[in-house]
Amino acid sequence: MNALPEKVEIFCATSGFPSARLRWPDGVIRLLHSAEAPERESEELALPDIWAKVLICLGTGLGYHLHTLLKHPNPLLIVLCEAWPELLGYVAGQLEGSGHTVIALNPRDALSFQAGLAQIPSGVSLQWLRHPASYRMQKNIFEPLEQQILARILPHKSTRTLSRTLLLHGQHFLQEEIYNGLLELGKPVQQLAYDDSDGYGIWESKILRAIQEFRPDQILSVNMKGIDPEGVLLSLAAGMGVAVHVWFVDDPRPIALAQAASQFPLMHAWCWERAYLPWLRQKGFIDPQWLPLAGDPHLFNAPASPIAQYRYDLVFTGSSMGDEYLAKIKRSFLWDERLAPLVELRAEEYLRGACTQENLLDELALPFQDERNLTWLICLIQHTASFKKRVRYLSPLVDQGLVCAGDSGGWKKVFGVKAQTLADINYRSGLALHYQSCRVNLNLTSCQMPQTVNQRVFDVPLSGSFLLTDQQQDLSELFDPSELATFSSPGELLDKSAWFLSHADERERISAAARKRILGEHTYAHRLKKIC
Repeated sequence: MNALPEKVEIFCATSGFPSARLRWPDGVIRLLHSAEAPERESEELALPDIWAKVLICLGTGLGYHLHTLLKHPNPLLIVLCEAWPELLGYVAGQLEGSGHTVIALNPRDALSFQAGLAQIPSGVSLQWLRHPASYRMQKNIFEPLEQQILARILPHKSTRTLSRTLLLHGQHFLQEEIYNGLLELGKPVQQLAYDDSDGYGIWESKILRAIQEFRPDQILSVNMKGIDPEGVLLSLAAGMGVAVHVWFVDDPRPIALAQAASQFPLMHAWCWERAYLPWLRQKGFIDPQWLPLAGDPHLFNAPASPIAQYRYDLVFTGSSMGDEYLAKIKRSFLWDERLAPLVELRAEEYLRGACTQENLLDELALPFQDERNLTWLICLIQHTASFKKRVRYLSPLVDQGLVCAGDSGGWKKVFGVKAQTLADINYRSGLALHYQSCRVNLNLTSCQMPQTVNQRVFDVPLSGSFLLTDQQQDLSELFDPSELATFSSPGELLDKSAWFLSHADERERISAAARKRILGEHTYAHRLKKIC
C-alpha cells in the first residue's frame, strides 16, 4: 500500500476523544488511533528522554504522544512533519501556548518544506520522534527525508588527525580489550551501551545523541553486537557520514544471516579467520580483511604471583564442547535426530581432512535447503569435530595428571568422575593468575578456525606462562618457530608435554620470546591501527 490515502477522517472515539482514520480510493480504511480510547497513547507511546534542542516529529497523528511536551521545562524547537494538513493543523494547535517554537511542515509541499528546514539552525542537537502508525503510512516519504534533514542540519566534520571511535558495548568478548587498545593508541573512544530491551525509539535516541555529541569517525562492533536488525544504527550512521566496522571473532555466517542482507553493504568487515573472507565478499560487506586476535597487556601482563607458582603440571583450560554445547547449536535451527549419523560421519571426515569447509555438505540428503539452516548444520558438524578433536588429543593425558579447567561437568562426563577438573575461571579477573599457576598450558583450536589462532596463543605467553599449542597455518605468519612450541598429533602432544614438563629452562625461553613478540606486534593496539 504505497499510494497515499484519499482523505483523513477525524471522528469521535468511544471514550469521547478524537480519533483518526485514513481512507484509500479503493475503500480500504486504516486507523491511526484506537477507535475506543486514543487518549491512552500518551501513556503507551512514552517519549524517550528529551535531550536535544530540536525535535523532528515524523508523522504526528493527532499528537497524543506529544502531550508530555507541554510540561517540558526547557523551550524546544518542535518541527512537525505530516502529509495531511488536517492532522498537521490539529497538532500545531494543541501545542500553542506551550512555550515551544513550532514549525509545521507538509513534506508533499516541497518548496514550503525546504523553507521550513531553513529555519532550523545548523549544528544544533536534534532528536527524532515518530508516531508509529502515521510514520508507517508515510514511510516512503519520510525515509529519504530523514537523510536530507540530517545532511541539512548537521555540519560536515572538520579534518582532524585523531580518529574517533564509538564502540558498541555490552560486556561481550573483546569489547573491553578494544577499548583498552584505543586508549593505548591515544585515540578518542566512547562506549555506547546497547541493550536488547531498548525499544526502537530509545535505541535510535541513544545513537543520535552519541553521534552528535561525540562526533565519531567510525562505529565499531564486535560480532555485529549492537547493530539492530531494523537497521536503525546503520541508517543513522550513513546519513551522518560515519563508517561502521564489524570485527568478526566467531563464524560470521550465522551471525550475519540473522540480519537483513540489505545491511551488509553498509558495513566494513574484519574477520579473525581468513577462510570466511570470500563469503563476506560475496555477501557485499565492504572490503573484508583478515584481522587476527591479539593480546591485552592490561589483562595478561601482570607479574607472576608467588601464590600461583606451579600448582598444576599439565592443564587444558576451556570447554569440552560436548553434549550441552552442541545441544545449543541444535536448538538454533531445524534439527532432526535422523541427521545425527550424518553429522558424526562428516565430523570424522573433516578431522581426517577428507572434506573441507567448502564441501562439508556435498552429497547429503537434507530436509532443508535454505542458507540459514544449512549454515547452522555446518556449524554443528564443525563443533562436533572440535569435541572429537579435544577428546582424542587429551584422552592419553588423563593418566598423566591432566587437569581440565572450566566446564567441570562436561569433562567428567567425557573422562569419568575421577577426572581432575577445575571450576570456570573469570576471564578478566582470574585467568592470568590461573595460567601462571600451570607449568604447561595446552591449547587446541576449534575446528571453526581452519587456519587462524585462538585467544590462548596470546594470553598465555603475555601472562608469563608456557603454551604448547596445536599447529595452525597462521602461526608461521604471526610468530617465529622458535617462539612457540607446537604439536600436530595426539602422540606428539603426549611426548612433548612430558618433555617440556622436565625442561623448565626451555619453557621459560620460549615463553619469554613469545611474550616479546606479542608486546611488539600483536596487542590490540596494533590491530586497531588498521581499523583507525
